Amino acid sequence: MVRFVDSVREEKLDGSRGYGCISIADLNPGQSLGFESPLATAPALYSRKFLPCCEHCLHHAWGFSDTISFLIHDTESELAHSFVKFSCKDCGVRICRVCAKEGINLHRRMCHHGEPRLREARLRLERICLATTESPIIALVFLASLLERGCTIGVELFNDPKFSYFLRHERADRPETHEACEVVSLLLSTPLDNLFFKRVVDTFDQTNLYLEIENETMMGDIAAGKITHAMEESLKAAYARRLYPAILHDDDIYPIPVVIGSGHYPTVARMNHSCDPNVEWRSVSGSATIEMIALRPIAAGEEVVLSYVDQTSPVNERRSKLLELYGFECLCQKCLSDLNQ
Repeated sequence: MVRFVDSVREEKLDGSRGYGCISIADLNPGQSLGFESPLATAPALYSRKFLPCCEHCLHHAWGFSDTISFLIHDTESELAHSFVKFSCKDCGVRICRVCAKEGINLHRRMCHHGEPRLREARLRLERICLATTESPIIALVFLASLLERGCTIGVELFNDPKFSYFLRHERADRPETHEACEVVSLLLSTPLDNLFFKRVVDTFDQTNLYLEIENETMMGDIAAGKITHAMEESLKAAYARRLYPAILHDDDIYPIPVVIGSGHYPTVARMNHSCDPNVEWRSVSGSATIEMIALRPIAAGEEVVLSYVDQTSPVNERRSKLLELYGFECLCQKCLSDLNQ
């Protein structure tokens, strides 16, 4: 329901032009603009150790009993693996049946295969991500997918209209990015240019979506009233001991484990910002697939805009964060109105 257009609504500090999206149809509040799956995704490292999931779409299908068993005893039942097609004996990565065809080949291209030198490289990359952001790992997955499709990865990638939005606000060089480039080059057996890799990471830092994936099986257990008092108490005890990523249900009765991760979506990456957005996104089907939803009436030809920050924050806080993270001073109507009050 959306298409790309050149947009100069945001004038970036470096003088470059941004990109944007406009709607191709009239939309009512609550109406869907469509669905999108990520070009690359990865679970957060701290989340991955608590709740194993498909590394390709972040889906998992454990019921409450299996989840509690894993969180308390670090054991996985056969039932818990009913959704898993592939599990790597070297690095523990799981791929679900839906993602098997593409995901298994992609993983094998990035796997260290038990080789000590490559295993240490992967650990180095994870330490970098824990200290900075997940973007270097997302970049590894993205670049591996390009290689899997036979693409050449280098600065010429930015000439491809599909990836022209990668030339975004550039940040100061960080030693961690250069080290990550070296590690990713080693893991992919492909030399990467530092500036090229930095631009990819900078773009991902500014465009990746932060995901909290609820387990549909567990939510179904709740809706069907299958959760016993013993399950509630076991889950609370596990949470108190391990503090896994969770959502709270029914006024803090029990915390429900969720998968935390990041994903890169090319359509959303092109959408411009407004502190008064007309669309929002939500995760669907317990996976990294997202749906764009209209927040108010949108006319055909009208620009579709998201909020990059919490639009309920004070105006100076919003504008400061947008300038620091995305390199532009927000001049949306809400900011101008708030500044004049």
